[in-house]
Amino acid sequence: MFNMKNKQMIRLAMGLLVIAFSLLPYIMMAQNEPGDPCGGPGLPACPIDGGISLLLAAGVGYGVKRYRDARKKDKAATV
Repeated sequence: MFNMKNKQMIRLAMGLLVIAFSLLPYIMMAQNEPGDPCGGPGLPACPIDGGISLLLAAGVGYGVKRYRDARKKDKAATV
């Protein structure tokens, strides 16, 4: 299905993506002063609601999935 050249190209592309996404936070923070990630004095504090909301939603989704899988497993064991 994949020959050696295609596998090497895929590995190269994945490596470049990993490097690019690793450097992305440094590029995004370039406008702020070092040691001051949210702005200067007089500016509002860093908003943390968006990230926490996403983590909570992901945790709830994962919990529901685990619960459903456990119920299916128990139902299959009793039948």
